Amino acid sequence: MSAKKYRETTKKIVVDRFGPDNEMYARAKERFATEAYVSSGSLQRHMQIPYFRARYILDRMIDDKFCEPQEGAKPCKVLKK
Repeated sequence: MSAKKYRETTKKIVVDRFGPDNEMYARAKERFATEAYVSSGSLQRHMQIPYFRARYILDRMIDDKFCEPQEGAKPCKVLKK
């Protein structure tokens, strides 16, 4: 398998597993739509997921303009309600 083909395959697997269409991402957005702030810690507690997945979901929320970017250790302010 060529390097290009490998990267495309790997990228597709990551998008399928953790992408914005993911059920967990949708549940997280639904859960925090009524909250004022969201953080990776609150995602971990409320959804019972490990840190890396909570951080990935939070990064996707920031990319989708669901919440503001973090300032240091402060939680993100939710924009879309």
